[in-house]
Amino acid sequence: MDVRDHWERVYQEKDLTHLSWYQDRPDLSISFISRAGVDTDSRILDVGAGTSSLVDHLLLAGFPHLGVLDVSPTAVDITRRRLGHRARSVEWFVADVTEFAPPHPWDVWHDRAVLHFLTEDDDRSKYRRSMESSVAEHGAVVLSTFGPEGPLRCSGLNVRRYDVHEMCDWIGPDFSLAHHEMVDHATPERGVQQFLACLFLRTRGAPQWSGS
Repeated sequence: MDVRDHWERVYQEKDLTHLSWYQDRPDLSISFISRAGVDTDSRILDVGAGTSSLVDHLLLAGFPHLGVLDVSPTAVDITRRRLGHRARSVEWFVADVTEFAPPHPWDVWHDRAVLHFLTEDDDRSKYRRSMESSVAEHGAVVLSTFGPEGPLRCSGLNVRRYDVHEMCDWIGPDFSLAHHEMVDHATPERGVQQFLACLFLRTRGAPQWSGS
């Protein structure tokens, strides 16, 4: 299955407010980003952003250095059009996260719902390499995935569930767990999905950037 084609169909054909991951306001993400100790000069990348309103709320909070990454051109275009003139303040990336080449370091890597769709070890390794090459020295990673009691499938795809120990093992020794929560997400269809949300801080191994 072609990943881009799958997510293009989702964003072209579905009512976006009925998607299981839809939120009126991404309060948990905002809370975890705040816990990372960011200031308004921080660069924040929303990975697999889809049509999330996180970028809207961060712009309103005074963060001018934001990035949106998604494999679906349709999702990126929907968000860009929604922001109107404010879209000029955002860097837009249409790419598969496993192949993402960052143009500069990011202080926060935020992913609410991409990693758990990567069920193959090779894809998970590629994702981690992209993340490791993107996160700045002393930067933060905010990751949310389905928890141990979360669903086995989402959007017609198999998913991988994590507990906090599995997440720490996967992310490796360059990042230290600062905070985690197990939360229940209420879907628009009144279902409940268990999520594991983690905040990691980079403690070593930051990439070297030219001109830095």
